[in-house]
Amino acid sequence: MVAYDHHNITQDMRRLAQCFTDGDFTGVIDKLEVLLDHFRSQLPYEFSIKAAVGCHRHLGQLHNYRHKMKLKETERGFGVHPEKIIRLLGECGKILGENKDGDLLLVCSALQAESYMLRRESEAALEHLTNDEDGYIGFLRATCLYELGRVQEAVAVQAACCFLSTIFNYAPADWETLRRAHHSGQIEPRSQKIKSKRWLLSANAPLDRVLEDQIHGWSGGPRGIMSRRDRTVTIGSCFALNLAYALQREGMDAGSFAFAEDVNNTYANRTFFEKVLAFNESGRDEEFIGLSISDCCRQISEAKVLIFTSGTSVGFFDAEKRPIIPKSQSSTVNALFLKQSRARKITVSENVENLRFIVTAARIINPAIKVVLTVSPVPLGRSFEVDSALIGDCISKSTLRIAVDEVLDDEIPNVFYWPSFEIAKWVLPHYGGTLPGDMFFGAEDEASNHPAKAMVEMIVAAFLTYAVSEGLDA
Repeated sequence: MVAYDHHNITQDMRRLAQCFTDGDFTGVIDKLEVLLDHFRSQLPYEFSIKAAVGCHRHLGQLHNYRHKMKLKETERGFGVHPEKIIRLLGECGKILGENKDGDLLLVCSALQAESYMLRRESEAALEHLTNDEDGYIGFLRATCLYELGRVQEAVAVQAACCFLSTIFNYAPADWETLRRAHHSGQIEPRSQKIKSKRWLLSANAPLDRVLEDQIHGWSGGPRGIMSRRDRTVTIGSCFALNLAYALQREGMDAGSFAFAEDVNNTYANRTFFEKVLAFNESGRDEEFIGLSISDCCRQISEAKVLIFTSGTSVGFFDAEKRPIIPKSQSSTVNALFLKQSRARKITVSENVENLRFIVTAARIINPAIKVVLTVSPVPLGRSFEVDSALIGDCISKSTLRIAVDEVLDDEIPNVFYWPSFEIAKWVLPHYGGTLPGDMFFGAEDEASNHPAKAMVEMIVAAFLTYAVSEGLDA
């Protein structure tokens, strides 16, 4: 923890303000990350208010610079996506407002709400705008309600709050402009706007630009959910094992439970979690695919993040249509295995049901755990119902990806998706002209189904940049 230092924080706040004034957005990121370290220490209440107000002022400056930022973003002149600045401002508000009340909590609520408003997430912003005694908070709430098309509620809030006083004297509520914008139709409900994102057309775009444009700027994943000190457990195929190794090389506490790639389907995964749940309830240990169930349960219960990797949508079943599970981690689909089973495609609905069970089981074992779903980019070893392994692999991965998307549509708290599959299958083939020569399948052993070490490390580095709240160097 960084020791409290009034002088250093004051200096950093001044430098942050100067970076905004100069349009130095890279400097803004650097100063905000330094300030976040300071804010994690114990600050005196009076100084916390000053820090929160300072951050909120900068958020107002960010409003004024938005047009300029958009222009620069097309040129990547400053190399920082606006989303990261907005996220950092929201984190400042969250940290400063922890276990606080009064004016500090009010300013931090506005800070977090406006960071969501800049991301066009009006529903999330409303969750922070619950105070009904401050005029500026009411102004932000009315703005969000207008944007969501909830006009009657917005009008009622406006009538109740437009004459209230506010502690935000530096950011007056412009009710008249809001009223005119509503009557003139300038405020269009968010639900009526078309959300879109363009494909990055340049095949020679540098890797960092592709990731920044399509991955780091993406708002649908596990943004800032962990720190580098948090324990992570990966479950799934050999790709999940490689993810754990890569995290360990980054100095993180990561464990892994691996399934053979050919049989890493959601029925095998579900059986594993059924046994872990049974141990959690009864305390009777057993071995499953060479793993101690008690050890697996312990590691899941201690983890902050679970990365679950789906591998294949081809399953193996006995004569009674029960799934056949491998006896060890190294079990593969051989002649004897095929004599004892029947291979078939696992449907989208079956995968969805199994994935929902897996997520529920993980949260029963560890209610605070954050689950990150991924799809392995490792192709099928062989197909059975289609006489082309390439076509069979496409069907298998597409089925899994649709199933994962349906689970995400459930909007279960603390369940996310990380696009490791998309990075391997879309970034590398489409923008490979500028990538290093060793970032392809089979780079080390010439096996076309083995992701290169450099590819896995690139995916992990992108994940850490996106998912770790303090960034890579924390």
